[in-house]
Amino acid sequence: MTNTTVSIQTLPIIFQTSITNELRQAGIKGENLNRALSGRLCDIEDTIDIKKYVRYLGDKEMNQAKHFKGRLSIGDELYFNEKLADLIFDEELDHDYLLVVTENEEHEVINAEIHFFKKPARFISYEDDRIYYPPFCELTSKELGCDTASFLFCANGDGEEISTLADGYYGEVFTIDGGEEHLFLLTVSTDATSLKDFKHTIQAVLESAQ
Repeated sequence: MTNTTVSIQTLPIIFQTSITNELRQAGIKGENLNRALSGRLCDIEDTIDIKKYVRYLGDKEMNQAKHFKGRLSIGDELYFNEKLADLIFDEELDHDYLLVVTENEEHEVINAEIHFFKKPARFISYEDDRIYYPPFCELTSKELGCDTASFLFCANGDGEEISTLADGYYGEVFTIDGGEEHLFLLTVSTDATSLKDFKHTIQAVLESAQ
């Protein structure tokens, strides 16, 4: 099976979202859009350029799960000090994870997706602008925000402060079955950092807790 025959619904959420937007720009809507998203990558190659998604599938490093064991803390330092648990993530993890970082040049943002899971990972799909886990799973979510135009990304108390250049929401975390899996979607402006630096920062912090 070639890379192009994979199901779109098995791709990382940031790619499913990107594909959805590209199909809409190409005039695909409604039931035709849902049908396209439930199909294979090769089924849409005549409608949009799928080369970047194929490159991802061929990137062994990006598809190689690593392990994280320790306390992961993500949030505005102000919120940690004031113990605003609704806007931060601060939990002990012992999970494998996959990291994908991409740049959306049109919207001038960099997106990071971090999927923590205990094997085997469940497939997560994106449809009708919503994220779907498999049936019979307990799913909760919360937004991650800041009031200091930055947020901390730390493992076991050590990490980096990442600039957002503005207050507000910079991400969301989805939790499945009480912590069996966590899916983080983080977004920062290209004016705040580069794709290379953002990816390196996240990788360095996560790999410090292997």
